[in-house]
Amino acid sequence: MLTTVGDAGAPLTKVAAQQGLFAIENVDGVDMLTVNGKPARFTASGTNAPQPVAANSGISLIGVFELPQESVAWVTIIGGAACPGTHVLVGARNGRALPGQEIPGCDDRGTMRRNGDKIAFEAGGSEGTYEDGMISVTAKPAEFGQGASGTAM
Repeated sequence: MLTTVGDAGAPLTKVAAQQGLFAIENVDGVDMLTVNGKPARFTASGTNAPQPVAANSGISLIGVFELPQESVAWVTIIGGAACPGTHVLVGARNGRALPGQEIPGCDDRGTMRRNGDKIAFEAGGSEGTYEDGMISVTAKPAEFGQGASGTAM
């Protein structure tokens, strides 16, 4: 189940989940995802070095999934014309953020649903699952027969 709060259409800034408080906070002019006040990090596709879930152009906290072993935030980092958005999933256990994972692709649209102990997604032009802190991609944008920007189906 996806947990969201706030008025319909209003952007989320905080979600209190079973495993921690996810929040979008402005730190020195940059929007950043935090878990219990500490910056969350993620690994971008094609890189090995974790970086903060942050952006000058903004972050959207879409909602939080409650899985048996962790709470998982779905975040979109807002981009520009070349890449409208990047989807990131960040888990939390026992009040601490787990290293987040970027969903490959470049599109600000997507759908996700809880499927047992996993999250199934179609986002950024990719589809796959998230389980135990890891993303498994079963189809990438090129496999959909689309260009680099992709479109969630």
